[in-house]
Amino acid sequence: LFETNEGIFWIGDFIANNIHYSIGLSYLDYRWKIHRFVFSLLLTLSITLVIIFFLYPVLHKRNIVIPLNRLLYGLSEMRKGNLDTRIPITTFDEIGVITKSFNEMIARIQDSTENLETLIQERTEELHQKLEELNKTQSALLVAERMS
Repeated sequence: LFETNEGIFWIGDFIANNIHYSIGLSYLDYRWKIHRFVFSLLLTLSITLVIIFFLYPVLHKRNIVIPLNRLLYGLSEMRKGNLDTRIPITTFDEIGVITKSFNEMIARIQDSTENLETLIQERTEELHQKLEELNKTQSALLVAERMS
């Protein structure tokens, strides 16, 4: 720090290529440059915060709210018995993983339901056949009883 009639100066010296250099910068110039730098930094920070403030709801809705609403719709369709429901995977984050798991789960439920229905149909046919055999046997017993 060096004071003259023209004001206060910051003095710095350094050596480059074996030459000694001394530089002086007016303290007022130094403060003006620092103030401009701090002002531009605060302006940039403020603009960034405003942009984030306005973009967050859009990104939040697109990446979180809409995929969750699709999942809720799929669950309500599944509750109604519509096992053909599949939800498109639009994100590759945790919600995308949950959506993929939902699609796999509903596919397994659909396969199990179809297998169960097939098994029930087979058992019903077997039961009808046994019932017919029972009726034939009963008729044969009645005929045999009448003959005796």
